[in-house]
Amino acid sequence: MWLELSILTIIATFFFIIFCVNPYSTSILGKIRHFFFRRFPSILERCGEKILGRYIVGAIKAAFAYVFLRKNPIVMIVYVGITYGGIAVFLLRGVVPFLPSEQIGPVHILFCCILMISSLASFLFLVSTDPGKITRNSIKLLQKKYPYDNFLFKPTECPTCKLTKIARSKHCSLCNTCIERQDHHCIWINGCIGAKNYCYFLWFLASHAVMCIDIAFITSFVYVRIVEVYGLFSNYYYSEITKRVMTPRPGLVLQYLIRNYPDLFFVLVLCGCMSIALPLFLMYHLSLLFQNQTSNESRKTSQMKLKWTRELYEKRIDLKGADGEVRSKLQQEVKELEGNIKELEKDFYDKGVRQNVMEVLFSHCLPV
Repeated sequence: MWLELSILTIIATFFFIIFCVNPYSTSILGKIRHFFFRRFPSILERCGEKILGRYIVGAIKAAFAYVFLRKNPIVMIVYVGITYGGIAVFLLRGVVPFLPSEQIGPVHILFCCILMISSLASFLFLVSTDPGKITRNSIKLLQKKYPYDNFLFKPTECPTCKLTKIARSKHCSLCNTCIERQDHHCIWINGCIGAKNYCYFLWFLASHAVMCIDIAFITSFVYVRIVEVYGLFSNYYYSEITKRVMTPRPGLVLQYLIRNYPDLFFVLVLCGCMSIALPLFLMYHLSLLFQNQTSNESRKTSQMKLKWTRELYEKRIDLKGADGEVRSKLQQEVKELEGNIKELEKDFYDKGVRQNVMEVLFSHCLPV
């Protein structure tokens, strides 16, 4: 039991580091993510070239780039297949033959079905809703809506779209357009998360998180029900390898369950991992919501703060050995950097939790 929980925790932590941790953070988790995204791929590539050759490694890199770094529906199709294929296995192989039971009643099963419908609805809303594509006609209205903070965002022109770059927007190279209050490009929906579909994204995360928790919980009781129905702890087992009859024990019963119900075990492991990773990812985005910040802005803020902090450290070292005009110039630069860091930490767009939630969720997603 503890081994399985440890494996699930490690997998969920890996997903959290990959998707939630800021790559520019100087924390331990930030350094781990930097290693996995920057150093580890280059190490893997060098080892692969020695073992497989440059041609095969180049083909693998090209395939990876096409699937993950270009706009295509492959990952979204995989998501649909795994998610709703897993739901079909859960219903047909677990719920229908073995439930309801004393532990899992009809009301609980109905609640789980509602969660499945909710997750599907959130996905359809998220995929079909415009994230907030910026057009020439919408620029004037958006300039009034999003003031420039003159730190993260300054009045410039997007070099690709040739349109005025709106504050809090970002040009997505995969979607080939600037997105209003862009958070990130989501490969699972083959599109961007922006101002107009962010509320559906939170719904998507919340419904899938609760659904995975519930399915993992019910599937574990399905296995308990299978043990009860077939009396797995009352029977003896014959090993074709050792040619011996064995008495039942937990490890042996678990092997029997995995061997005879591998599809249910896959659903249990997948939902177990996701029931840890998705709530963590949801909490990360809720923390951004309460601060009226996007993941894009969070990354840019950390990157800029790290850059200015390094410059400030270097200026203070230079200041110790300087005198005259050089010293006064360095003192002025140090003062400016300290002021910039303080202004950056204030978070220009934070208006308080209640107003942040109202602005981010309801001003974009609901008709006025």
